[in-house]
Amino acid sequence: MKKYLIYILYAVIAILIMKPFFNDGFLFLLDMVWAPNIQISDYSSNINVGFPFILLFKLLSFVIPVFVIQKMLLGIIFFLSGALMYGLARFNKFERLLAFMAGLFYMLNPWVYERFLAGHWKVFLGYAIFPLVVTLFLQFLKNKSKKNKIKLIVLLVLYPMLSMHWAYISYLFLGFSGLIYLWQKKELKVLLKLSFFKQLLAVIFTIVIFNSFWLFGFWSDAGTFSKISQNDFEAFETVTDTRFGVYFNVLSLYGFWSTAYFLPKDIFSAWWVLTIFFISFSVLGSVYLIKKKNLLGYILTISFIPIFILAVGYGSEFSKFFVDIFYNIMPGFKGLRETEKLVGLLAFSYALLIPVGMKYFFELCGHPFKKKLLSFSKLIVACAVILIIFLSTLGIFNSFDEQLQSYKYPDSWGTVEEMLSNNQETKNVLVLPWYGYPRLDFAGNKRIANPACTFFSFNVVVGRNLESIFLQETKQEEWDDVIASITNKEKQLDYYRDFLAQKNISHILVLKIYNWKDYNFLNDTEMLKQIFNDKDIAVYKIKNLE
Repeated sequence: MKKYLIYILYAVIAILIMKPFFNDGFLFLLDMVWAPNIQISDYSSNINVGFPFILLFKLLSFVIPVFVIQKMLLGIIFFLSGALMYGLARFNKFERLLAFMAGLFYMLNPWVYERFLAGHWKVFLGYAIFPLVVTLFLQFLKNKSKKNKIKLIVLLVLYPMLSMHWAYISYLFLGFSGLIYLWQKKELKVLLKLSFFKQLLAVIFTIVIFNSFWLFGFWSDAGTFSKISQNDFEAFETVTDTRFGVYFNVLSLYGFWSTAYFLPKDIFSAWWVLTIFFISFSVLGSVYLIKKKNLLGYILTISFIPIFILAVGYGSEFSKFFVDIFYNIMPGFKGLRETEKLVGLLAFSYALLIPVGMKYFFELCGHPFKKKLLSFSKLIVACAVILIIFLSTLGIFNSFDEQLQSYKYPDSWGTVEEMLSNNQETKNVLVLPWYGYPRLDFAGNKRIANPACTFFSFNVVVGRNLESIFLQETKQEEWDDVIASITNKEKQLDYYRDFLAQKNISHILVLKIYNWKDYNFLNDTEMLKQIFNDKDIAVYKIKNLE
């Protein structure tokens, strides 16, 4: 039982975080918008990296409600982040209590807080699994047995399916770590051996082959990767702090591009003091591990500054210079879209270095306090780390400072789904207002990704505009012009009858969210017939579409 106590504690913490959301309904997060029915058909024609998950969730939904699956998934990710970091720390011979503190910090920090609110569950999942990847890598370096090699390769093959972005980050990190290992062992000449390149190419080939079901489509001319440009990095640039600047903000594990939520630093005015603790004790932790000639200590210390600069990214001209270099010369780097994801690596370093650094601090204390302090050092370290974690994630156990709660879709949405999905005349349905990220009255007036795509099983045409001057969905430029022309009263809807017919639009659906009344003119056009209307949604059928 004692062996599993730590894992039970992590599970309890994860449950306490998710407990406020145990009631019926979904969590509507920025980019995590789920619906009662998981639509396999959305992925059958263009299988992407998320297809294995969608298939798994679909199978589970036959026995478990989807809103329960959503919350179970998030709770499991919280648990994994703590448990797997604990495993890495124990592998590196951390004392049990220090290892627990490492897992706790990795589980609860400002970066996790921001990414959860953003609904980036795949990024969060990749972050949670990353310590396991590092553990298996270090295990392989310690004992290059066939068993350890197979375990590492299997995880590296599966990792992109779990989290594409963190898989890429891990490949770069492991490559860098491998170089440090060879430097430490004075075996850099291995890089010149043909056998080394053969083994490396075999691993890369294995990863590509098993991920080819989504990888080739992603990298094709029509795929997502080809549409990413430096405009994405500018649109999603790392956010600065108005008082302390972008560099200090990143060192504090903040910087996510969305500013739609309150963060712990908005509540705790002395948050910057925590950053000083982060940095100070991380430096001490680095010194301690390097004195012990610990490989992980070398890796974390040497990699910290490059990761830090890249994480700041387009947030400053200095760091932007290096991001642009990586963008142009590093294959796949542009797929990250924004470099603030790398702040998760800083959290990874802090989690391992801070507990060790605090313990080392007490060891450095001189007489007459040294003996007394050392006897209580473990307890002091535990209390200090818990206090730092609590202050840096204020509100996380209280529905993220009461910013989140579960919501149900309006009943009328289900009525419309049944009405149109069973109608043979339904072709493509135009959804208004024309927003990629609307504010939903029934979901706490939060700005989230348009839920029409996930809720309705029939084909919908929705706005994709991120309302950024740097990003426009080029495929929708024509639609953007048409919608703008109609809403600005430049042209009547009747003028675009042929255009709608060409696009196979059979119905127009109006979500009654903010500024929906701007579309009341639809009631005055003869080409439409209102076939459903209530306080949440209205449906119009286009007459004589042919």
